[in-house]
Amino acid sequence: MKEKANKETMWIVSREYAGFAEAGGVKNVVKSLAEAAAAYGFHVTVFLPRYGNVSCVLDSCIGEVVLRVGDILHTVRYVELIQDSIQFIFIDSPVFTEKKDIYTYCAEEIEYFREKLNRPDLKKGEGYIDSHEMNILFQKAVYCYGLRQHTAPHVLHCHDAHTALLPAFIFSHFIGKLLFRHTHALITIHNAGDGYRQTFYSFDRAAALTGLSRKVLEYGQIDQTVEPFLIGAAFADLTTVSPWYAQELVSPDKSPYSYRFSQSLAEKHIPITGITNGIDFAAYNPYTPARSELPFAFDISREQFDGKYRCRSFLLDTLKKQDSLTQMYEGTQWFGSTDAPHPDEKCLYVMYHGRLVRQKGVDVLLKAIPLMLKRCPVLRVLVMGHGDTRLEAQAIELTQELPGSFVYCKGYNRKAARLITAAADFIILPSLFEPCGLEDLIAQVYGTIPIANSQGGLQKIANGKTGFLYKVPGGQDQNIDEHARALTAAVLEQADVFLQSSKVRLVDVPYFKKIIMQAYTVLQTDFSWQHIFKDQYVPLFHSSGR
Repeated sequence: MKEKANKETMWIVSREYAGFAEAGGVKNVVKSLAEAAAAYGFHVTVFLPRYGNVSCVLDSCIGEVVLRVGDILHTVRYVELIQDSIQFIFIDSPVFTEKKDIYTYCAEEIEYFREKLNRPDLKKGEGYIDSHEMNILFQKAVYCYGLRQHTAPHVLHCHDAHTALLPAFIFSHFIGKLLFRHTHALITIHNAGDGYRQTFYSFDRAAALTGLSRKVLEYGQIDQTVEPFLIGAAFADLTTVSPWYAQELVSPDKSPYSYRFSQSLAEKHIPITGITNGIDFAAYNPYTPARSELPFAFDISREQFDGKYRCRSFLLDTLKKQDSLTQMYEGTQWFGSTDAPHPDEKCLYVMYHGRLVRQKGVDVLLKAIPLMLKRCPVLRVLVMGHGDTRLEAQAIELTQELPGSFVYCKGYNRKAARLITAAADFIILPSLFEPCGLEDLIAQVYGTIPIANSQGGLQKIANGKTGFLYKVPGGQDQNIDEHARALTAAVLEQADVFLQSSKVRLVDVPYFKKIIMQAYTVLQTDFSWQHIFKDQYVPLFHSSGR
């Protein structure tokens, strides 16, 4: 994709990056953006914390500094790695290296932190209690790197609220403003839902930890809370990961899950540019098992689907030996069973993969599954993910109530997630709100058709052309029972089309094959990172900025 010899520099600042620091979809977006920028010709530097779970060898220290966060002094080392024409600078400090996860306490460390912090009440899956300190140290370290190296990029691209204060640290100080005078700063909002914005719930604590002036902090103040995204918006342009989500965020009536924040955006007339995420097709391509990690290859471009169904047979056979599944797919526990139909018997497989949290509509999904199966006994449902312990327990209980029809995989394993996605006919995405969504794109790579709630970035699905969208009465103010009924109706509508056909495989029904092929084509064009970076990000980078 290299268009020209480009002498411009770009700093990408994130707490996630696929292959180094993996939590949610941010990791894939950041990696793809960095690679697309490097391919275009930018000199790219990616800044990441050095977490304790980073397995690669990092021993090239290029500097050290002591930084204050609140009343604590932290020693920070800058560790460099060059990989795939991209420079990585890892921020190495005990506040990061003692962590085995990215944002939340995990099983490997929970006892250590209970003892260290004298907090026996700490629970696995809860956010780190020093999250604000981690964020601020990370951002100050990036700013200090520029000061020490006497360098600044042409483009500074910060990702999510964990990095939204960095432009304020830079441009609210004379030295930073001078050094970064040619820098165009952007902050991409990946999720602005309540609980995802790294909100400071005390003005005084925000002041004590950040050291930012009262005037700067007041711009981000809502009552006694302080919002990093709002502070950053005074010094950088805001973007988000789809135009639909951008419109929702600046429209409080359309954004009940971030209402006060959206209200402030609207009152301050802060614009947000929405650019829909793409997908790195090569990383998932089912024709190349070495990349896809699927047990069998298939080629949708040539309408060759046998490998997809061999993947399904492999999954069904392996499900009979759940102990083997746990050994094969590290980090997972499997519950429930699915009856394998006769080869000539119609059966429809639907799945969900993602975090088990309310935002993703998982409570709706778990309520809808029995309704679906009651109306359509030939359905088989597979759910994979972890998160809210109550939803996990509910999913496990449901497998006992629905033997032979429902399987729940607790945890996450990339190889298993891709197998489940490829083996299914439909992926269900009932998110209450969704900035962009990646699972629908991944599913389309594997010829699996999305059925999604018509919210936010899920509206990139062209209804009836690349997948299916459904609407819930009442819009975003969604009653769980109404939503469950709407989701059930959406799934059963497509199940009826399949069952009324004479075909045993969904892909052999012309109506569904056309949708699969149209989605596959759009993946190669509209949702290719090469297209998105060149046609949307590059013009934005070269705009005047704030």
